[in-house]
Amino acid sequence: MLAAALAAGAAAAPPPPAPGASCLIVPFSNRSGDSGLDWLGESFVVSLRQGLAGSGVAVMTQAERNRARQLVGAAAGVTLSHATLIRMADAAGARWLVTGWYDYDGETLRAQADVIDLRREHLTRPALEQGQITDLEKLQAALGKALRGLVAPGAAAAAAPPPLPLPAYEDFIRARLAPEGAGKIALLQVAMRLSPSDSRVALALGRAEWAAQHDADALYWLQRIPPGAPEYAQAQFTAGLAAYRLGHFDDAAKTFQALTRRLPLPAVMHNLALAQTRAQGRPAPGELETAFPAAGYRQLARAVARASQARWQALPPAQRIQAELEQGEHLQRQGAWAGATQAYQAVLAAAPPDSPALAAAHAGLAQVWWARHDRARAGREARAALALDPANAAALEVQKKLGAAHE
Repeated sequence: MLAAALAAGAAAAPPPPAPGASCLIVPFSNRSGDSGLDWLGESFVVSLRQGLAGSGVAVMTQAERNRARQLVGAAAGVTLSHATLIRMADAAGARWLVTGWYDYDGETLRAQADVIDLRREHLTRPALEQGQITDLEKLQAALGKALRGLVAPGAAAAAAPPPLPLPAYEDFIRARLAPEGAGKIALLQVAMRLSPSDSRVALALGRAEWAAQHDADALYWLQRIPPGAPEYAQAQFTAGLAAYRLGHFDDAAKTFQALTRRLPLPAVMHNLALAQTRAQGRPAPGELETAFPAAGYRQLARAVARASQARWQALPPAQRIQAELEQGEHLQRQGAWAGATQAYQAVLAAAPPDSPALAAAHAGLAQVWWARHDRARAGREARAALALDPANAAALEVQKKLGAAHE
């Protein structure tokens, strides 16, 4: 359960984090001259954080970034020099500082990152990335891959979330920059309407509603996040807080109890004890821990991934392929599309040409792409599955759906 919840189907484990392996990523600077694109600066922080997920390198949070700014006396909203940014990173104890810029001429978006190894006092610039602005997350994923290769060489890449439509992505990022309250919630509600199945947006909206003390609304959004999603643990943690504040102490206790099996950390155990005490009609002996224990979660995820990888490597190749296929099917049933995609692709890369797992993996990908509303990819994968196994029921079902949609 821990492996499924935390590693989300990852086929390979990242190396253990080196001491001091932390990274400060600051918003990229806008060279386009269009202030309407300023929101893109923060979007690079979000995307590069995702690119380093599971690598063993801890990316500092927005709150930690703000504290580092305060430590060097830099005012908010002021453009900072490289020298000041280096002082910020040093004050925060970061090993790497990542800055960058982007430009847009109305047709092509270009972006460049600067990666400064503060220990070696060395500057590296990954390759310049460029493309259509509608492919923003694809461009950022390429930049994230290059960054990962620099600061965590050899670490397996985490499964990327399905890209959001550009208007939804813009509202999602603008909401990060907005203060808590109605404005943030309104932006996230629009993003949610544009991409109703995205767990990133659902988590952000649920947490924004909780911060505004709209606990029933928070629960509505948080409970929509499937167990296989990377956001699930944090969603359940916040759902427990919302249920507790509503006075639903039994529900809060059940939520924290289930979470302890996935995330046995002190903050979760403490909240469980308080909820159980209140459920028994007794006064609570303390206050809830309201900050999600992100650092402990990352450490636990890495430990589970390393243990899973050791067991994985011990399996004979045929069993390993079958286990990967079953993992893909499990994650697909949970709606964890990114993890399922990664598992099925691992099967395609490892299975021999005569393996029946190939048809099953293509069929699984066809189902995933259909669920992600990508009909072209769903059709290609269904045809690939049927070329190997003309009677494959899952692939036939996808073809039937594609035909009905076309009509």
